Amino acid sequence: ELASWMHGNRTRCRDGMPGYALGIGYVLAAVSPAVVRTFDMGKSKAAQDIALGEHSPILALLATRGDTVLDWLHAGQALSALLLDATAIGLSVSFLNQPIELPRLREQLAGLFAPGTVPQQLLRLGVYTGEPPRATPRRALEDVLV
Repeated sequence: ELASWMHGNRTRCRDGMPGYALGIGYVLAAVSPAVVRTFDMGKSKAAQDIALGEHSPILALLATRGDTVLDWLHAGQALSALLLDATAIGLSVSFLNQPIELPRLREQLAGLFAPGTVPQQLLRLGVYTGEPPRATPRRALEDVLV
């Protein structure tokens, strides 16, 4: 799935991620989708995620008491407020999706908190000190709204 969303740095595609969004140069960005499709990099990605989590200034878990559509809506509203507030005070936020997307990992994460807690999103928060990221392509407004 990841490979289908990856594109070279000179793409005109308005969906997915150009290589520069992942910190990849022109040549590697051109071959990355094939590499991702060919090789199982799950263990190395998991090791990277563990290292990111262990060295993050703040890990935040957005959780709800249930897992209904209404709970998802409330989680989305809370996430929106958190992202806006973090941006307003100069924090960067990134998503650690794998522990939420894989049922076994989501259960393990839930077990670390109060009974009945349902993890909805795991986030890293911190102060970004690198170069500002380049904007990635977006679809035109008229392509997504009717």
